[in-house]
Amino acid sequence: METYEIIINSYDEIEPFVMGKVFHITPGYNTEKILKCGKIINNKDKQYKSPLNTGVGSGYFRDRGYISLFDYRYPESPEFKDNVSSCGLHSFIKHKPHTASVFILKQSEYTKLLTLEGIKEKEGWPIGQIVAHVEVGYPDSIDLSLIEKHIIFKMSDKFIEDEQ
Repeated sequence: METYEIIINSYDEIEPFVMGKVFHITPGYNTEKILKCGKIINNKDKQYKSPLNTGVGSGYFRDRGYISLFDYRYPESPEFKDNVSSCGLHSFIKHKPHTASVFILKQSEYTKLLTLEGIKEKEGWPIGQIVAHVEVGYPDSIDLSLIEKHIIFKMSDKFIEDEQ
């Protein structure tokens, strides 16, 4: 797994690194746990803090033991454009320590992804929150050997000052 550290001056600087990819993003305060155990595990028991809604029934994939991933493979599709603003990547970096880790999944794992279409085919419209055409689920822990790149984004000092 290649690891990069990138200092950003705006939230827009994250997107070019993830366009066309499927990835997991987590605030910096969770990164050490992931690296220590060698895999991304589901957050069904809420052992990892999340900046997103974490109430009961709030996360379709998390509530079923899946790993929630962002699917940025089709950024030009109308469905993606209509829904991507529901889950801004900035949520993961704007709080202290102002870092976020992005784990980009290897393409060889894409066949295991559960999409909204797959859910509807299996069980009808999902009960629980899912960001249509942007969020997908991975059915198991993701060993770090299945990660193509790990990118650590850090807000520059100037960016942090401008945000306050």
